[in-house]
Amino acid sequence: MKMIKNEFKFIFKNKLIAISLLAIMFIPFMYSIFFLKSVWDPYGTTQNLPIAVVNKDQAVEFNGQKMHAGDDMVKELRKNKQLGWRFVSPEKAEQGMKDQEYYSVITLPENFSKNATSVLDNEPKKMQIQFKTNDSLNYIGEVISEVGASTLNTQVRQAVTTAYANTMFDQVKEAGKGFKDAATGAQQLNDGSVALTDGLKVYTSGVDQVNDGVMTLKTGVTPLASGVNQLAAGSGQLNTGLQTLNGKTGELAAGTQQLEAGSEALQTGLGQYTSGVGTLSNGLGQLSKTGNDLNINGQVVKLADGVTALQAGSSQIDAGLKAMQKKLDDNPTLASDQKYQEALASYQAAQKQLQGLQDTFAHLDIALQPIIDKVAGQDYSIKAQDIIDTEKAAGVTFPSDKEDQIKAGLTQQLKASAVDEANQIVAGVATTVQGQVSSQDLQKLADAMQQSAVMLQSLKQIQTGLDGVPGDAKNPGLVAGMDTLKQGIEDLQDGTKNMPALMQKYTASVDALASGSAQLNQKSGQLNSGAQQLANGTQQLNGQVPALTGGVSQLANGSQALFGGLSQMQAQIPTLTNGVDQLALGTNQLAGNSSALLDGSSQLADGSGVLSKALKAGSDQVGSIKLGQKNAEQFAAPSELKHSHYSNVPNYGHALAPYVLSVALFVGAIVFNFAFPIRKISMTGQSATAWFFSKIMVGGIMAVAMGLIEPGLMMLAGLNFDHPAQVFTISVMYALASMAIVMFLSMALDNPGRFLAMVLLMLQLGGSGGTFPMEVTNHFYNAVHPYLPMTYSILGLRQGITSGLGSEQISQSVIILTIFTLIGLVLLWLSMVVLQKKGLAGKSQLDNNQELQAVEH
Repeated sequence: MKMIKNEFKFIFKNKLIAISLLAIMFIPFMYSIFFLKSVWDPYGTTQNLPIAVVNKDQAVEFNGQKMHAGDDMVKELRKNKQLGWRFVSPEKAEQGMKDQEYYSVITLPENFSKNATSVLDNEPKKMQIQFKTNDSLNYIGEVISEVGASTLNTQVRQAVTTAYANTMFDQVKEAGKGFKDAATGAQQLNDGSVALTDGLKVYTSGVDQVNDGVMTLKTGVTPLASGVNQLAAGSGQLNTGLQTLNGKTGELAAGTQQLEAGSEALQTGLGQYTSGVGTLSNGLGQLSKTGNDLNINGQVVKLADGVTALQAGSSQIDAGLKAMQKKLDDNPTLASDQKYQEALASYQAAQKQLQGLQDTFAHLDIALQPIIDKVAGQDYSIKAQDIIDTEKAAGVTFPSDKEDQIKAGLTQQLKASAVDEANQIVAGVATTVQGQVSSQDLQKLADAMQQSAVMLQSLKQIQTGLDGVPGDAKNPGLVAGMDTLKQGIEDLQDGTKNMPALMQKYTASVDALASGSAQLNQKSGQLNSGAQQLANGTQQLNGQVPALTGGVSQLANGSQALFGGLSQMQAQIPTLTNGVDQLALGTNQLAGNSSALLDGSSQLADGSGVLSKALKAGSDQVGSIKLGQKNAEQFAAPSELKHSHYSNVPNYGHALAPYVLSVALFVGAIVFNFAFPIRKISMTGQSATAWFFSKIMVGGIMAVAMGLIEPGLMMLAGLNFDHPAQVFTISVMYALASMAIVMFLSMALDNPGRFLAMVLLMLQLGGSGGTFPMEVTNHFYNAVHPYLPMTYSILGLRQGITSGLGSEQISQSVIILTIFTLIGLVLLWLSMVVLQKKGLAGKSQLDNNQELQAVEH
């Protein structure tokens, strides 16, 4: 007892401790009042929760009436005070959400009314109410607005259903009129059924006749299959042949095109050929006329060799004359000698003659050289064969039996061309020589022969003159030149000696060739005409080939279609036969059931009479039903929710009060153990038990005070209790349990123990079931739920404040809270015994808070 008294003396002497303890008594109340009043009745003031409403709906026609569901909805919402409806434009609603002005936006889309009229369509469409919320702004606000939107959706359903019910009622009234009309029609049906019976009698007679005809058809169908099979087989063969023909039309077209191209090439080649024949004929005629005037290869060559020898001799004579003249100049004696003078005069005269001959034959040699080059060594048959090969490569075709004749003619034509060129050269030579040789006609080779004879005679005279010259006056070079010149003239005469005979043979051959080419030229016109006819015919043939191939293709396609149709027909013959058999069977059945049909028509007449009476009765019954607006509303909302309270919780503040009061009492216990020096000893030399009672006396008084002050002041603040005594009892018991537990943790572990007390508070906040039902809470919290003292405090306070849980809950809560209190006290006493034995009594970390915060050295 002494230690208890000293404990209280310490408190009263220390004003700070006394004031702190007094303030701690009111901490649970202050905690509760501030929290509960902030959420006292949030659902009672939802009319202040701003909800934006956007109406985009467009009115539509329905059963001749204007339907504007969106406007009707807005009118109803203006009367509704459950939420703070704000009717705005889409733009303002969107901006309001960004500015946190609205918690939700409800939008009625453009097709709101249109979809309302689609209930009876094949694919009805739901009326959408678009609901957009900003959950982050406040989740409870979102929940409240969602409840409002759900209520709005229910109202829309009810309104639409009512409208459709009215429409259906109108249709029922129309149906009543229809029943009346149907009754009249049924009577007419009855009258018609009588006439039907008479008609059926005629029908059954006709059915018998049809049956006889069908049986005849059945007999005739059997041979049809054989004929169709033969027709299909023939069609198949025809189709095969036409397909083969159609496949060859491409080759036919290609061949005609090649034929046309070849005929054009033949026509072109024949034109060239006949033109060449004409040219050949003309050339051979000219060759025949000029052949007597020209020598050929061998004689021309000999003539050229003679001219060369003549030139060499003339050069030697000229050199000898110069030597003789020099000798005379060097020897005056010889110059005055008569013989020498005569010899010199002879030499000089001879030299002049030789110089003239040399110049003449020099010009003749130059003129004859092209003839030699043109005529000598030419094989005209090879050139003719080259021309024929070139024409064949170009596509020209020659008759095989005429090719040798054509080659021979071309050979002669080439020779004729060479002769023409030779004639032109000879003509030029004649013109040149004629101006130098005195009036001799050198155009003909006979004149050249005569000239060579004259030159030979002159040479002999010179030779005779030289023989009379003295021996010492003779010039060896001159004499040798004269010999050479003589030999050249003789060679020239030999070369021209046989030319007349050769020219006669040559001209005779040319005449024969000219005659043949003339005949060939006469026939070339007919050949050209035939080639032209061939080209025209191939062009006409090629022009008609597309039509031919098109016709063959159409014929092949038609044959294919015919074959396919006959195949299908052949395949359907069994079906036709079966169908005829079934038709025969059916007509037999019709004929057999004719009597039953007559009986049925009689029954129809009887039934139509009954139907007429029943429809009239139904029409009278429908007409007696009176449907109005109340019936439509009943149809739209056939059920009504009637709510009765087993226990009544007036508002959100009363619902949260058990939870908040319990939390506040536990917080008060923690604050007390922080502020009061729980380990301090008021008197030394006392037992651990005395120390224990001195501490629990103070803690118990504080717990009872908090347990009484908190609910008492809450009653004054407006919190109503159904059972005040139960509330105070549970409040005090929970305060004692909380104090015992926190004092044990603080005494045993000091500051770490106070931290564990805070952890225990957190566990109780989540696991005591103070806000949401435990069935929707995490499994861990459900596991610790039965072992938390706050669980039973909340249940007991709920029963005391709003009832509904039964008085048994109070008993259970008191017992369990008492157990928690006793456990806490026992553990507290044991911890104090241990501390005293270890000499730690009176020592606490709170005593040296400043030292604990000092800087370490």
